Amino acid sequence: NAERELRRLNQELEDRVRARTAELETANSLLFAAIEATVDGILVVDRADNRVTVFNQRFVELFRIPMSEISARDGDRVLSWVLDQLVEPEAFHKTILELRANPEAASDGELKLKDGRVLERHYLPQRIGDRIAGRVHGFRDVTERQEAEAALRLTLREKETLLKEVHHRVKNNLQIIASLLAMQSDTTADPSTQELLKESIHRVRSMGLIHERLYQSHSLARIDFGEYAQDLTESLCRSYRTTGAVRLLLKVESCEINAETAVPCGLILNELVSNALKHAFGKANEGELFVRVRPEPAGGFSLTVRDTGPGLPAGLDLENASSLGLQLITSLTK
Repeated sequence: NAERELRRLNQELEDRVRARTAELETANSLLFAAIEATVDGILVVDRADNRVTVFNQRFVELFRIPMSEISARDGDRVLSWVLDQLVEPEAFHKTILELRANPEAASDGELKLKDGRVLERHYLPQRIGDRIAGRVHGFRDVTERQEAEAALRLTLREKETLLKEVHHRVKNNLQIIASLLAMQSDTTADPSTQELLKESIHRVRSMGLIHERLYQSHSLARIDFGEYAQDLTESLCRSYRTTGAVRLLLKVESCEINAETAVPCGLILNELVSNALKHAFGKANEGELFVRVRPEPAGGFSLTVRDTGPGLPAGLDLENASSLGLQLITSLTK
């Protein structure tokens, strides 16, 4: 009975060992299948004896290593083969030595090969429980991606150059229009006609200043409306030749907006400031003109133009105003 029980126990133990061995073989097969399926080249080197414990076919292909070299499982021989293919082998060799001296360290970088390819590399320590057993190296060919990115950057620079040229030409064309209007104004002696032409010149210049700002901007699509408002307001004050009796109070903050918003806002600012300079201060030409631009906490920004004059006439219907300036302000604000 004792012998039968011992044989039964031995048989049960053998069955468990075979089952566990089969499980481990299945797990290893799945692991190696996963490693082979990845697009990265994988190399695992033992920390103790620098022996290659794991590699996949992608690693062999990336560095074009003969099977006789990789099959030897000698980490130093594999490293020597890799170094021979690099543009800067000394730098990579130094990195490897530092990683060997600091097994817990991780590292990322790029390797440039003599044949023109670029590999992205990653290093991680191989941990088994609390012990660092080796080093895991991953390599990925990023040559095509970098070439595509370089081509995209080149295309972007070309488009930026073209867009700069467009803004520059639009600005120049608007300056030409303003000059033609100024020449037309010089040919007429009618004060009302001169005033209409002067107002048109200011409107054209307000749009031209937008394109000048866009041309100078780093983004080519957005401008700092605070700086623009200061430039435009000071230009209008010079144009209307206001004396020191009219004090200009500017309180502008940085507000980046796109061209589609900047153009109508610039025209609104032009009309409000022009109206104030023409009508708010009377013959004495005294008072204060306040212009403020500031971002709003909820988003967007606010534009305020205020003067110390008597204000708009009582009963004025802004929706049906006769002057072009007030019509522009109303429609553009909407």
